[in-house]
Amino acid sequence: MIAFFVQVIMNQPEQILVKGLGKSAVIKLAATAAKDEKLYQTLLGYIDVDQSTRAAKAAWVLSHVSEVNHQFPLKYAEELLNNLQRATVGGIQRELLKTLYPLKLPEKQYGKLIDLAFRFLSDRNTDVGVKYYATYILTDAIKLYPDLSHEFELALEETLAWHNEVWQRHITKILKKVQS
Repeated sequence: MIAFFVQVIMNQPEQILVKGLGKSAVIKLAATAAKDEKLYQTLLGYIDVDQSTRAAKAAWVLSHVSEVNHQFPLKYAEELLNNLQRATVGGIQRELLKTLYPLKLPEKQYGKLIDLAFRFLSDRNTDVGVKYYATYILTDAIKLYPDLSHEFELALEETLAWHNEVWQRHITKILKKVQS
């Protein structure tokens, strides 16, 4: 069955990467894409081309590839970062952050990821799901770069007034960790 998915995705992606694509199919595609660089590149190309449902589904698959195999995400980290920078859809931004989060990026690329995470966190129009992953990235970043701690605290405090109680509790927990 997965061979059918791969063949269709390579030739007619609009048949697979559509609304309604379930998690089990995404995980199966990700397992294949983790071993098949051409498929990985094809999925990455959909994100680069547009911000449609197809791109969001491709990003979802790529985030699962990152859980299985870091080789391709690391190899294409710069392209993933550029796509993240250009992405306008919250679901795509979130999945790209999830893809990049577990990677041990070179310093320059990690700096770009940190900058993007700060941008997402500070933007009132960014989806809360994207902000959650931005906080995870920044929480890890301040362990390596303690000088960012104060800037991170200020960004977190600024967002407290913008969101509901769930977000406020999340931020309060992070602030306690950062301030201790």
